[in-house]
Amino acid sequence: MGIKSFIKRRFASYIKGIVDIEVDRKMNKVLSNLPQILDFHQSPKENRQSFYDLTKEPLKHQDALRSIMQSLVKLGIPVEEESINVAEFEEWLKEFPEIVAKYNHLGDVKTEKCLEHFLTYKYLHIATTDSFLDVAAAGSPFVDILNKKNIKSYRLDLAYPKGLNGVNIGGDAGDTLLPDQFISTMALHCAYECFQGDADILFIKEAERILKRKGAVGIIPLYLNSVYTIATSPYCQQSGIKFDSEAKKVWRDDQYQEPFSRHYSPESFNQRIYQKLPTALKGRIIYFNNLSQLMNHYTGQRIYCNFLFIGTKH
Repeated sequence: MGIKSFIKRRFASYIKGIVDIEVDRKMNKVLSNLPQILDFHQSPKENRQSFYDLTKEPLKHQDALRSIMQSLVKLGIPVEEESINVAEFEEWLKEFPEIVAKYNHLGDVKTEKCLEHFLTYKYLHIATTDSFLDVAAAGSPFVDILNKKNIKSYRLDLAYPKGLNGVNIGGDAGDTLLPDQFISTMALHCAYECFQGDADILFIKEAERILKRKGAVGIIPLYLNSVYTIATSPYCQQSGIKFDSEAKKVWRDDQYQEPFSRHYSPESFNQRIYQKLPTALKGRIIYFNNLSQLMNHYTGQRIYCNFLFIGTKH
């Protein structure tokens, strides 16, 4: 046997071994999740996230969204109605081309992701006199862009090495270990819904502690439904997930294998968050009432950041 033939056979055997191991790993994962996968496939529509979710086909849910807004008002939660100015948004996109480039690959939600950052920037009044913290930032370029504009900015995520390392802060959003009054503005973009157990409550308390006086925290989107739901993928292990007993557990029926996504009802948001706001933090919700206009302008785009929560420290 020639040396080349010998190497080819050994290499083929090695590759087959790797493939077999990967196939076994995936098969074991499927088998361990089989009962919940079967439950998912046999579940009625009332046990699926899409039955409640207002983000998949937003144009169909305008009446439901207005009803949610009215329920918030009845509960005594301050709500402000705002219309998004498309021309103003377009000008902002020209000023922040890096944001456009970052999210351009996201298909039908690329405009939504850009819009979330625009609304944060506008309604938190981010300026060069501020210091900004992007919470659960993952790979977002927002902080780098703001720093280039002389706005001192940091990003926090559990995935980063623990502690303060340049602009990256590794830590828990509910226990950042940062000094009191460390930051003047902070925000989460499409992240708060993933905070399991009491992490949503703990974050609000931590935000109040690390915010400077007159500072503000923003949560966008604040996901609200008429029913309090927590969605989970049937392809995720369920044993370590912290489900709220008051929420309806529903299966995700999209392509995302996410273990946890909390969508509040107005009543559950009021009980869990608004009624437990620290004394120094005054909360309000902004309801954007013309997202259908934006979807007509940006053809083929899903835009669903209907609600923005802002907490201001007094």
